Amino acid sequence: MKRISFVLVAALAASAALAQSTNGLKLRIGGIYPLESQTRKITGNMIGVGVEFKFPKSLLPNGETFLNIDWFGKSAGGAKGNMFPFMINQRFFPDPRQDVGSRTYFFLGAGFVNMDVTTAKTVYGGRAGLGKELSDKLSFEATLTVSTDANKAKANSLGLYIGYQF
Repeated sequence: MKRISFVLVAALAASAALAQSTNGLKLRIGGIYPLESQTRKITGNMIGVGVEFKFPKSLLPNGETFLNIDWFGKSAGGAKGNMFPFMINQRFFPDPRQDVGSRTYFFLGAGFVNMDVTTAKTVYGGRAGLGKELSDKLSFEATLTVSTDANKAKANSLGLYIGYQF
């Protein structure tokens, strides 16, 4: 429980700092399906909650660079079965002529995942996904998150999210 609290406090501090320097904050909520049977035995299907901070300037042309901080959990009570991906991502818009609020996109990201499934351990991770803007504020995303092994558990999972852009 102390580790989960520490990670959440660190995430909130990072959120506050980044919110001051960026012009894009997005909150996402959805469902997570772990792909690894060993992990799924412990966690079952999970809740996914995430926050994204868009950088003021993209690292690559025709896209957006953002930091995502997520929580995948089986319960809010702090029991084993939590994952915290922290990743730098690049969002690409295949058709730059589409208007904001109706664009489709894909993204790739890399970073770390704090795994608290069997025991707490931080491992390398990555993510990829497809998304569709439903309006200038709402979006829908399908994601794939992967990680290296953390004591016989991995963050390899599929997620479906609804997001709200502030």
